[in-house]
Amino acid sequence: LVIQYRQQARDLMDMAMRLEAEAQFYAQRQNQEQAQRSRDLAKEMRAAAENAEQLARQYQQQLPHGQVY
Repeated sequence: LVIQYRQQARDLMDMAMRLEAEAQFYAQRQNQEQAQRSRDLAKEMRAAAENAEQLARQYQQQLPHGQVY
C-alpha cells in the first residue's frame, strides 16, 4: 500500500501541475471563469495528493523495522 499511495500522490501532483498550467492558459485568453475552475481543481488535486502521501507515511511507519518500500 505504501508504494500505491506514493504513486497516487505523484499522479495527483502531476495532474495539479497540469491544471495550473491550464489555468494560466485560460487566464491569458481572458477566460477567467474557466481559469478559476482549473485553479480550484488543481487545489483539490494537491489536497488529495497530500492525503495520499500522509497515508503512505502512516503505512510506512507500520512496517517492521528495517523493511523499506
